[in-house]
Amino acid sequence: MRNNEFDIVDIDVGEDFPDDIEHSSRNENDNSKPTQDLYQKLKIPSLLIAIGLVGLAILIIVLLPRSGNYSLERKINSLETRLKKVEGSFDRLIWIEARLEQMEEKSKEVTVFMNTVERLGASSPQTTTKSAEAVDEVRYHQVRAGETLFGISRRYGLTVEELRRLNKLPPEATIHPEQKLLIRQGGSR
Repeated sequence: MRNNEFDIVDIDVGEDFPDDIEHSSRNENDNSKPTQDLYQKLKIPSLLIAIGLVGLAILIIVLLPRSGNYSLERKINSLETRLKKVEGSFDRLIWIEARLEQMEEKSKEVTVFMNTVERLGASSPQTTTKSAEAVDEVRYHQVRAGETLFGISRRYGLTVEELRRLNKLPPEATIHPEQKLLIRQGGSR
């Protein structure tokens, strides 16, 4: 009896049966099995729907988190690009700073050189060729704070005695800032 419980009952849904005809659970004269055909017809679309739903679920699982990750990855890439630009700018600033230091060193060297040239020019006699009118011109020097007769005389190619004689200064005389000293008389040195 247990075996009969699992028998498949074929029902012909397409036909109307009169009440007086008796039907068995299996119609052996009928070779068509409409329930199985219906099941087969419904089985394929159901399978396709199930596959479609599973595929959709997989797409949702895969794509939704990836779209968030994609946005995050895009932001990270953007930040990396900006960081590289900032690093490039920083490297350029370091290069500029190094160049400025080099320029400052060169400037100090030029300043030292110019000071040396000025000192040498002041201590050496002026041997420029001048016209007769220039030799006849009277020339004065205004004393600045810290200058001495010795320094002034060397600057103009004179001795201290010549400078004293031109300005009629006794040997014990001192000079003061803003004082004018005669360096050259008209017609002579």
